[in-house]
Amino acid sequence: MRKILLVSFLFPLLTLAACSSNGIPRSPDDIPATKLDFSPVEPVEWTMSNGIKVLYIHDDELPLIRGVAVFRGGSLQEAPGQEGLAAITGSQMREGATQDFSPEELDELLDNLGASIESSFGSEWGSVSFSSLSDDLDQVLTIYAEVIRRPAFDSSRLALAKHLVAQEIVRRRDDPGTMASMSFASMVYGPNSPYSQSATMKSIASISRGDMQAFHKRFVHPQNTIIAAAGSIPIEELKRQLESKFGDWTRSDKFVPPVLPEVGDSLKPGVYVLPREFEQATIMIGHRGPVRLGPEHYQLALYNRIFGHGGFSSVLFKEVRSKRGLAYSVWGGFYPGAKSGVFEIDSGTRVTQALETIKTILDLVEKSREEQFTKDQIEDAVIGEGRRFVFNFETSRETVGRRAWLDVMDYPRDYDQKFLSRLGEVKADEILNFAKDNIDLDNLVIVIVGDISPQEVAKFFDGKRPVYQLDFDTEPHLVGPVRTASVM
Repeated sequence: MRKILLVSFLFPLLTLAACSSNGIPRSPDDIPATKLDFSPVEPVEWTMSNGIKVLYIHDDELPLIRGVAVFRGGSLQEAPGQEGLAAITGSQMREGATQDFSPEELDELLDNLGASIESSFGSEWGSVSFSSLSDDLDQVLTIYAEVIRRPAFDSSRLALAKHLVAQEIVRRRDDPGTMASMSFASMVYGPNSPYSQSATMKSIASISRGDMQAFHKRFVHPQNTIIAAAGSIPIEELKRQLESKFGDWTRSDKFVPPVLPEVGDSLKPGVYVLPREFEQATIMIGHRGPVRLGPEHYQLALYNRIFGHGGFSSVLFKEVRSKRGLAYSVWGGFYPGAKSGVFEIDSGTRVTQALETIKTILDLVEKSREEQFTKDQIEDAVIGEGRRFVFNFETSRETVGRRAWLDVMDYPRDYDQKFLSRLGEVKADEILNFAKDNIDLDNLVIVIVGDISPQEVAKFFDGKRPVYQLDFDTEPHLVGPVRTASVM
């Protein structure tokens, strides 16, 4: 028995030694990584007579076809007092049935076909997607066209949707992440900015079927629609089917392309403390950031990868979590937007370590503005970002859907083809200059949600940053400044 136990104990060690001698790496640092030579598949593209743009990739791997229609427009175009209208309109295009199908009929038809249709609107664009067996395309596209063109916005489904959204609003005060993100947006963009608005009980209650019909009429037009699909249908058959279902959808001469609102000048730097009985502190640090596709877009991508988006290898993760053990989670960087993005770092830690975590993060941010990243860091980031990039194209559906998304966001046509080569051209001093130009340590918003005393936070910063207390019912409210004897 002892011999058997001894052999059982030694076998893993002998196996490990054999593996090591055969060249299997001992750690991730020993795994070689090389740059990829990759170019994504280009979809076939055409424009229907009424202005609908179509993108298609033929893929015979499975007898399926999947697609999505996207439209410019979203919650950033909501009128004051109608916050939540875009999201409810988006969900009810499908859930509220159509003029030819009742809610129950629509649910049963799709269930019997094993097909799905989903709809939504976000901040800048909306979408309606479908998935179907290729042999059922005619039936599914008939329903799909109805959902896009003639939604009924059934009153009973609307009442249910509003009830569910109201419940989500009430639950905000139990979610530290939601409270932190809403407070952060309010202080970065201003409480009345379209870029910080969220649905309220009052705004949801006010939404009517007529409001949804008007929102739909405003944005869902042939000349504002891109349809992207991938599947086993021959391209000529798909053209015929789309012409049959959408060809008589008339262009509107009154359509006005959506224009995003301006951001304004309402940034309010400072430290904002929201006391709540959570043992973990939720922290958000940042300020406004660059626009999407700015002149330093590739420098931004590499800064993000090295500093806060690179997972276990990022500066934030290595220094804050791995070396110091200060946080359960930490990540961040630049999130560019159409009119204004944000520079944002998020972290979750024990309340007792919150202030030390903030100080460590601020020190690392300052260092990233003063010292160049090393050659090895940049080379690893180029390789890592390139490998991550390839996963945008795992399936034909993802490839063609990405092209539709890039088009609706006004990315250059050759963006994906040039991404890897442009990334490899970035120099260390360019990343450093980008950080210097786009990070302002004196104008940071710092939000802390957790069981921490505002006075303790004020004492820690000792007048170097203004400290304010927040309250939160279903949205953040500024209580006022916090002072201690040392800063009065």
